[in-house]
Amino acid sequence: MPDIREVYRVKIFFEDDPSRFKIRPILIIDVDSDSELFTITEITSSKPKIPPTYHDRFKEPIINWRRAGLNEPSYVKTHKIYRIEQDKLLEFVGEVPGPDFDRILDRIVEVNS
Repeated sequence: MPDIREVYRVKIFFEDDPSRFKIRPILIIDVDSDSELFTITEITSSKPKIPPTYHDRFKEPIINWRRAGLNEPSYVKTHKIYRIEQDKLLEFVGEVPGPDFDRILDRIVEVNS
């Protein structure tokens, strides 16, 4: 069963056009074994711009992105939190190392409090 810290690819549907989607990596940040729902956050390879845009301030880097199975430097979108069912997880990518995960989770809590 998938677990926290794991990275998978899923379909992320566009907010402005739910008929369109992009397959992107996500990070599992919580697992509810009773309901079999996974709390996830999006991952992007788009680095923050200088000066940062509104959304850039929510990007938290995955320092050990290679160890997480990602192909390029990547960032967690700490403000994009979803709950999905297991059958929505398409492909296992890797696992975010503990220190990276702890820092990212702290940032998610900070951003969403």
